[in-house]
Amino acid sequence: MTRKISTSAPLSSEDWVYLNLGERVLIERPGRFPSTGWIDDINEEATVFWVYLDPGYERILIHRDDGSVIRRILWAEMQGAP
Repeated sequence: MTRKISTSAPLSSEDWVYLNLGERVLIERPGRFPSTGWIDDINEEATVFWVYLDPGYERILIHRDDGSVIRRILWAEMQGAP
């Protein structure tokens, strides 16, 4: 089974103030495969936020200076037989 997703353009760190708790995101971290997850917490200045990675077993911290690219997930669907 595969998952097909549609994402927004990359968000600048200045756009992070518009992220919402529970919002689904795609995270592209340097040296890693892209990951999906949901926003768990954001600091008041929106310079740092926590993401629970799918399927929810790992929580990571994203900082505006760590080189990560963040995209909103606009929609996702599962394809194929289980």
